[in-house]
Amino acid sequence: MNPPRPYSAVPFAIAALIGAGFFFAFVGAHDYFAELEFLRDLPRATLAAPVKGPAIYAGRLVGPAERKTLTQQSAAAHFWSVTVGGGKSRTLKCFEWEVDRLELRDNEGHALPYLGLVNRKLSVVSDDRGHDWSHRDVVDLGPLKSHKPAGLPAQAQRCQGSSAGYVEQRIPPNTEVEVLACYRDGALHACDAPLRNVLSVPNLMVHRVRRAERAYLAFVVVSGLSTMLLGVLFVLSLRARKRTVQPLRPGEAP
Repeated sequence: MNPPRPYSAVPFAIAALIGAGFFFAFVGAHDYFAELEFLRDLPRATLAAPVKGPAIYAGRLVGPAERKTLTQQSAAAHFWSVTVGGGKSRTLKCFEWEVDRLELRDNEGHALPYLGLVNRKLSVVSDDRGHDWSHRDVVDLGPLKSHKPAGLPAQAQRCQGSSAGYVEQRIPPNTEVEVLACYRDGALHACDAPLRNVLSVPNLMVHRVRRAERAYLAFVVVSGLSTMLLGVLFVLSLRARKRTVQPLRPGEAP
């Protein structure tokens, strides 16, 4: 009985690897798809009639009247960071924000305190800044532009280093926003949910589209890399087949 040829299992191995590649691609994007489904199914509530559980609330964001950024621009809430270096060697030295004492107001005179961002580790994303997805409490600034002054403000001097760069982002007073939040004890709080809370400018649709892009990108990148790797393995297996399978000599049985 002739031993099995060394390349007979190659098609099955390739098929298994393809399946594994797309499985891991789906797993990599699963959290984004789950969050998208969660955001899609959220009910809408009003400040006049808040509901139990996670819901979307719309209104104007208001903070303390005296609040200003480090460059003295009025803000309901603001965020600032200092980085050192450039390119791939860029290092984040400081990242801070002021998001306490916020309130959501509508045009009928109703208002609720918004406490969802207080004492949380935040992911802050926008159209013109790098996206941080490391936390489940998210501020999506949408089209709001970041501000990059020439030097470091006095309060940020402690973060100074060589080639330090300061960037601040702010939500101006009375900016129209939508928040994912849970109502309890007379205020809007973070939820116990796939996304604990989201503040999005101007609305949650901006954030849903961004999450969809992220989910699609995660799936395409991982599945693309898997397919490329499988192609390389297939080529290597063909080369191994050519080296291993020798032509029969005259008179030898196959």
